[in-house]
Amino acid sequence: MIASLGQGELKQPAALVADRFDRVFVTEPFNRTVQVLQAGEPTQTLTAAQLGVQQISALAVDARLLAVADGLAGQVVIHTLREGPRR
Repeated sequence: MIASLGQGELKQPAALVADRFDRVFVTEPFNRTVQVLQAGEPTQTLTAAQLGVQQISALAVDARLLAVADGLAGQVVIHTLREGPRR
């Protein structure tokens, strides 16, 4: 095992993506959130409302972009990510 993240914090992880800054974005359909996990950093929670969607159906990361698919509204919302700390 390389690392373990989110132990005791995640309820129903469904999908995940990772970026080049070693952040892992995990969907939690149970509470309609995305948990942002990174070793040595506090977990950040992003709600569906904060992400501009009704339902978080899928995620994708490409360079500095986070794409969130909204299955209820039939749309994809794209967010620019802040750079993570250099490790």
